Amino acid sequence: MRFDTACLLLMSYWLAALYTFIRALATRVFQISYFGIGPTEIRIGLAAYALAALALGPLALDTRFGPLSPLDVIAIAIFAAVFGSFIALVCTEGRRLARLERPPEPSLPREPWALGLDADGL
Repeated sequence: MRFDTACLLLMSYWLAALYTFIRALATRVFQISYFGIGPTEIRIGLAAYALAALALGPLALDTRFGPLSPLDVIAIAIFAAVFGSFIALVCTEGRRLARLERPPEPSLPREPWALGLDADGL
């Protein structure tokens, strides 16, 4: 695996962690899995990656971006899926939180002097 695609996978993890931690602070709910994918599925994916790396070996595809292994292509697809999900989840959660926390309505002052009037309202 190339270093740049490995960094994409690391950024995928950081995006998921960032969303989870900020959402936990905002809603006081620590959600551990999204779209049915949780820690167990990620561990299974890591084991499958290790087995695939052993089975495939240093296989490289020549592309216009340079040589990419099939694992690099999978890493890029995972990053694209996580990034798209991150954007969608941030937008939906932002709208939901905005509906829950409406800004207070401005109120008019009750004292006549605050409006520039005297005690008689003139």
